[in-house]
Amino acid sequence: MEALRTTLEATIDFEGQKLTNFAKTRLLVLGAFLSTITGFALGDVTIIWLMFAFVAGITMLVVVPPWPFFTQHPVQWQTPAY
Repeated sequence: MEALRTTLEATIDFEGQKLTNFAKTRLLVLGAFLSTITGFALGDVTIIWLMFAFVAGITMLVVVPPWPFFTQHPVQWQTPAY
């Protein structure tokens, strides 16, 4: 059980958290903009929802897994003084 927990543990550092927040925000805003423009141009609200769902899925694939570039700046904890 411990091996499974270690394998599935998804830790990223603080710089990685900033990067995921930046990527998430930019991808979702861009996806919302593009899906809205495309949906209105085609006159179909379903296109808006389907395109945004696709962009949300791609965004999840980009930001949820602990990719190696999210863990490049590990935190150096100080040793306790006591």
